[in-house]
Amino acid sequence: MNHLHKEQVMSNVSIGTVCPLCRKPDTIEIPEEAFSAWRHGAYIQDAIPELDADKREQLITGTCPSCWTLMFGEERDNA
Repeated sequence: MNHLHKEQVMSNVSIGTVCPLCRKPDTIEIPEEAFSAWRHGAYIQDAIPELDADKREQLITGTCPSCWTLMFGEERDNA
């Protein structure tokens, strides 16, 4: 008997951001499943834990890591 294994292909979503301060555009790719979970109410740190705090903030507000540091300083919680 021939056993076929169905390979699940994970697709990514590309999300474009533009920093409201410096106007720098960026694209962040995340798994489609994670994006869906976030958009349906999961906390972003739970839905997309593989992204660091800077990139998660960028998805929420658009603010790039450089401008965030200029506004608030170096120290940042990466949770």
